[in-house]
Formats: sequence, structure tokens, C-alpha cells
Amino acid sequence: MASRAGPRVVLAIIYKKGDAASEGQANDAIKAFRSLEGIKIVGLPFHVMSAAYAGSTGLESLIDRDGADAFFLCDGLKADIPAIQQLCRRRKVITAGSSEAEVRAGLSLAVVNDDSRLQLVLNLDESRKQGVEFASDLLRVARVIK
Repeated sequence: MASRAGPRVVLAIIYKKGDAASEGQANDAIKAFRSLEGIKIVGLPFHVMSAAYAGSTGLESLIDRDGADAFFLCDGLKADIPAIQQLCRRRKVITAGSSEAEVRAGLSLAVVNDDSRLQLVLNLDESRKQGVEFASDLLRVARVIK
């Protein structure tokens, strides 16, 4: 990631405008990730932002203008995953969500609540296509989808 990121690592929270559940999840995600903005990832400052989904052109703008390195997709965008996946493979942007179903549909990873504990779910094939390799330490604690 350090070789791809600019002066900071940027996570863009993507939501579906007009969808109350999606907008609510985006607000919750922004609050949660904002608390991490003081940390460094691969030696770079971390920044989080949010944006309404406006198709591939809008996502391209987030990559080019805002330096987005990762997209967290909120609820309501499952039908858009194939188009987002295609762009993220080409531009080497990692995708994340909040359900195993989204990972199976083509996202790289998700953090899911599994019996009151958080579990990382990884799609190794997709993450590689998006230009990401996970450390073996992380793979040992994650549930891997092949």
C-alpha cells in the first residue's frame, strides 16, 4: 500500500444517497473511522471521507482528486458491486464491506459481527486482483473465502 498511496492513506466511505440505511451506516462508519485518524498506516497518516455513490466516474474522481486508496461500501450498493469491482481491479483500490455476502459478491474484505465478536473475512483472489497482499499473520486470524 505504501507504494500506491500518496501523502496519506485515504478510506472513502461510499453510500447510496436517499437510502436511509445506507446513509446511517455511512454516518456510523465515519464516526468509527474518524477516531483512527491519528494513527499511521505504512508510515502514512490516515484520513477518512464519505461520498454518495455516483457511478464509476464518481469513484474515479475520488481516486484522482482525493487520493482514495480504499472504498468501504455501505448497504444498498450490492447491485453495483460488479461495476465497482471492475474499476477497483483496474485502479488497484481495495474494497471493503460489512457482510460475508458482499465479500462473496466481489469485495476484498469485510469485518462482520460473528456471535458478538468481530471477524475479518477475506476474498484472497479478489484482493490480489485489486493489488493487495495480506500478511500471513492476518491470514491466520481471518476467515478466508476462496
